[in-house]
Amino acid sequence: MGIFRHLTNNPNMPNTPFLLFGSVVFLLCLLRFNQYHSLKFRMYILSSALLMVVLFSTGSEVPTYIIAVSGAMIWLFLQDKPFSVSNIILLIALLLITGLGATDAIPKFVRKSVIVPLRLNVWPCAIIWLMMSYEMLFKKFKDSG
Repeated sequence: MGIFRHLTNNPNMPNTPFLLFGSVVFLLCLLRFNQYHSLKFRMYILSSALLMVVLFSTGSEVPTYIIAVSGAMIWLFLQDKPFSVSNIILLIALLLITGLGATDAIPKFVRKSVIVPLRLNVWPCAIIWLMMSYEMLFKKFKDSG
């Protein structure tokens, strides 16, 4: 929500459309009862819930992103090819930007001039949540048994 407020320069943008979007997507994923047999699908649900708690919260602070990073890491390592080029790029972005972006590991001028103003710490988590949600909506998960 904060990303869109910042991009549109509208601090009065309501939360309701974003919360409805996230809730509807998550509910549609939960309604795929025929996929519950798969442990992988259930782990995706867990990962999505961990990401949603932070992404759709109006009061998320930098320390709370450990919850979202945990969900993203679970999802990344559940992939059929977890070490593909795209997943490695997502992993590096997640660790560097979201994990270390607000710490002294990143030079202060980069934090103050790039990461904080552009809200970059949110982007890797948001991208992963969108990718994960797409998979949960359309992918046929195999039996884990």
